[in-house]
Amino acid sequence: MSGNDLYNHVVYTPRSGDTRVKSACEELYFEPHKETMWAAVDTYLVNTTWISKMSWKNDTDAEQQYAIEYNTKLTITKGEEVNHGFPIASAYKGLSLTIEGQEKVFDTTDTKIIKSTITVPFRSLIIFYQKRYKFKNSMFFILDAWGTECNVGSWGGTEFSKSWRLWAKIL
Repeated sequence: MSGNDLYNHVVYTPRSGDTRVKSACEELYFEPHKETMWAAVDTYLVNTTWISKMSWKNDTDAEQQYAIEYNTKLTITKGEEVNHGFPIASAYKGLSLTIEGQEKVFDTTDTKIIKSTITVPFRSLIIFYQKRYKFKNSMFFILDAWGTECNVGSWGGTEFSKSWRLWAKIL
């Protein structure tokens, strides 16, 4: 491996293609004894990418420390207009997945600034990576009115169909 290889992005894509990692319904509104509106959201993992954020080469005979700040956030990259009527970020709260033996639980979709101090051993090179997750959501709406479930927007029919596709990435 040459020195330049260390700085390349490493992308993991599930072998079987986009993999469903969560399927959930969010209640949009509820009117007792009349109707309930649900948003059904399927979340698929498209890929993960390790992105080089910084590197530090310690040519001295002593340990060195380096302070780094980075942030985590959810970014909707397509279909953002849907986010105005339905908070798609809520579909990621509590999402848990295991990749390559490492478990990740998304406890919040708010932007967070994380501060870390990295100890760099003497005569060594440290490269700091951040993992980016890319997801695809498929969403449709269900109306449960007076005991009958039907797909919202399906004029004259009751078939469930996937209506909106959203893309998101999480750092």
